[in-house]
Amino acid sequence: MDLKENPENTSLPKPCNKQQSPMYAMMYQLEARQPSRQQILSEIERIQTAVSAMEVECARPLEVGGVGDAQLKARLEIHEAALHEYFDFFLAANHPTVRDKLEEMESEYKMLDRMWRYGLLLPLELLRNSPGSREHLLTYIHAAYGTLTSLYEEVPTFSQAWTRRLGDFAKYRMLLESGDGQCDDRKIWAEISASWYGKE
Repeated sequence: MDLKENPENTSLPKPCNKQQSPMYAMMYQLEARQPSRQQILSEIERIQTAVSAMEVECARPLEVGGVGDAQLKARLEIHEAALHEYFDFFLAANHPTVRDKLEEMESEYKMLDRMWRYGLLLPLELLRNSPGSREHLLTYIHAAYGTLTSLYEEVPTFSQAWTRRLGDFAKYRMLLESGDGQCDDRKIWAEISASWYGKE
């Protein structure tokens, strides 16, 4: 099955809009001036500092006795902001001026594990345990799936990690469908999940 966006199936999420990424914008603006290795490394350090602060907020316990819609949205915004910072980290670390240190930096900062925990897994657990959160869950899965698709395209060094997580998120998306409609989205997402897992 073609994993690219299917124009006849509007239920499939689009890749992350890289033009909205601060890191993408910075590199685009500096392209004509050839950003130095130190500029990119400094930006990576800024991202690391920003994402560390967000992770503290992501791990902060929520109120006992249930989460209101406003509180849920606020927490999800933090998780999504962290996910954007992880995206920027990998985009920056994959820049030609520092690409030779990409795997070393990932090993030092453990960004793959941190992205999975704070940007992907924790928000899913939060939403699964919150009554009436299906629409929030769908929105977040689509946003995360789009970000992972962009990382798969932009940072092939970690393609095995991206394909595994894309398979996971396609599976989560499948589980939200009943499979009894005219368009069997459950079957579509099952096929997408199997296709990603088959690329590992």
